[in-house]
Amino acid sequence: MKKLLNLTSIILLIVFLTNCQSNQPIKVADGSVENGIYFNAFFNLQLQIPEQWIVETLGEIEIEGDSLIKDNTDSLFKAEKQKVLMANLITIFKENKDDSFKPNLAIIVEHNSRYPNFKNEIDYLSQIKKQYENVHATFSEIKKTKLKNNIECQTLDNTLNINDLEMRQTHYTLIRNSYFMNVTITYTNDIQKEELTSIVNSL
Repeated sequence: MKKLLNLTSIILLIVFLTNCQSNQPIKVADGSVENGIYFNAFFNLQLQIPEQWIVETLGEIEIEGDSLIKDNTDSLFKAEKQKVLMANLITIFKENKDDSFKPNLAIIVEHNSRYPNFKNEIDYLSQIKKQYENVHATFSEIKKTKLKNNIECQTLDNTLNINDLEMRQTHYTLIRNSYFMNVTITYTNDIQKEELTSIVNSL
């Protein structure tokens, strides 16, 4: 079943890597997990991770080296000059005793310079919708949602079938520090959705 979870992650990465462009976004920290809480200072973000949930990915970033920037020091090229294009801030899943589907949550950010024509979160989700058409997904309408901590975002639901398994997803998108932040939850039933939604509401 680990393969199915990884396949879900691959689909997400394909969707978010489709339109990579040359740009110069600012640095972004990868965050950390302590005592069941994910924290990212750059995005001023916290997320509660319940017991029995496992961190699969933390701070997996794609960077672009800005080799044109030189310093007047002995080191002409410094690692801190690298720019973040996209980051999978965190992916978590719930381990099951049997080999059934593992519900999961992923937070991915992309700098807005990758999408210079996008004005807001609706444009970003519309692009996700177009990219998911390659895997024959069905979609809801994009709508505005307010999370429990008064965080406003736009949401999109979709359903896709992989290996005869119907998977459902909800995307929550907002803008922070010139990045589109997309929180995606993947589940197969309403019980899993309710548990994942409560994690999202801990933002």
